[in-house]
Amino acid sequence: MNLEDEVNRFQVGLRALVEDVTRELPYTNVDPFGSGFDEAPKNERETRAWFHDRLLALLGWDLGIGGDIIQETRVKDGSRYFIDYVGLKTQQPPAPVLLLEAKPWGQPWVAARTAGQSTPSSADLIVAGLQHVSAGGQKDTAPVNTLWHDHLEQASDYANAVYASGANDVSRLILSSGDWMVVFTQPIATFVDRKRVDASHVELFAVADYVKHGRRIFELLSRWSLADQIPFALRVGQLGSYLAPDIEYSVYHGVHVTYQVSGSELFARVPRILVYAAIVFERDDGTTVSVIDEKADELPGSTEESNGRLRDHLTIVASHASALLHRCSDEMGRELKPGELSRFGSFPRDNVFDEGVGRKVVKPLKMAPDEWLFVTGQKTHFLRERPSVEACRFHEWRKARDSGNGIGPGAVNTPCVVETRAFFVDGEAHHCAHQVVVDRRWARCQIAPLDGRVCCRACVYERVCWANDEIAALPCGT
Repeated sequence: MNLEDEVNRFQVGLRALVEDVTRELPYTNVDPFGSGFDEAPKNERETRAWFHDRLLALLGWDLGIGGDIIQETRVKDGSRYFIDYVGLKTQQPPAPVLLLEAKPWGQPWVAARTAGQSTPSSADLIVAGLQHVSAGGQKDTAPVNTLWHDHLEQASDYANAVYASGANDVSRLILSSGDWMVVFTQPIATFVDRKRVDASHVELFAVADYVKHGRRIFELLSRWSLADQIPFALRVGQLGSYLAPDIEYSVYHGVHVTYQVSGSELFARVPRILVYAAIVFERDDGTTVSVIDEKADELPGSTEESNGRLRDHLTIVASHASALLHRCSDEMGRELKPGELSRFGSFPRDNVFDEGVGRKVVKPLKMAPDEWLFVTGQKTHFLRERPSVEACRFHEWRKARDSGNGIGPGAVNTPCVVETRAFFVDGEAHHCAHQVVVDRRWARCQIAPLDGRVCCRACVYERVCWANDEIAALPCGT
């Protein structure tokens, strides 16, 4: 990442955003079937859609499914709170670093409680209101008006609730109506520690000055500043930017896997799986950095497995992995030795639905479906040439059916690309046709998006997904 390029992109985008919202937002309540304009203040939903969503995207935050911004986050600390936006660190475990509470566009700016009350500046008035809230003062004696006492008390409640939940890395708390923004740069010290409120920890911005102060807004609120964002894959020459000499890290082999579907719609479509060698670095803070080789080799299809093509494929990927490791060692100035897979921590789980058993060693590429990064430890592929258990009769559906455990009404005789994907087919050493095994692995299999029927004993994640006693209880090889 070139920081200056990112800052400039943000400033250009911010200028366009300000032009759009100041031109359009005051009139978003136009009644197309009536006459005139509805001059009522804009509601929070409109403001979020028109301004805050776009601002956060410009700042590098991902509001999509599995992104690093969670919306309407529920936090409970005595009372239940719903925070409009929570930005998360990408390291493990994910931790809140940014809280943003949105207000409707046109919400009044801070004012003194008593008309004519003299205050040096808006910043000083907000500081006085913060001091009053921190001291437990009531709204009828606050130095700010009732609306702003409520705003500051709400910010305090949110900061304390998030801190009580175990999150102590919150770096920014923002109150914003879109046309103004208040940034608390030390929210834990300001609202939780309740020490003397420091005016230098509060920064104010008005929409008319957003572009002028764009660089400062980027420094304060961007994902690059707060969440230690690292690209999905680096080039070898970029490693030094993310693995400084004072950073401890471990090294592992891995693969980048891409799943494709090919063939005419008139016939049965078939899967293609491309495998790229990768080297994965896990920093001591849990953050992962990866380098991916540019050469791919295609996993051989089922009809080719018996002629040794799978063995050739594994050899080719291993050769690419060795060359890539050598290049990384040269770049880092020392010999890199990949560690056992058991030493790797875990990729962060994305959401409440991601509740698989054990550590997460497969990371999806969020910006594209059907692409993943697999950590494989000292191995250079996620598949073994042969399963760890030989002569298992349950690779065949007919034999599994005879034992009362056949899956579905018939064997998988051709690779399947819909519903449960199956790359390897019935009778092959890498295929499982046993219903109990497939049921037990449902919540734990990390390569199910590639092949939901692959034999667990032919996968290097066998000991990641299953405990020893669980493996022993499987019918494999009987």
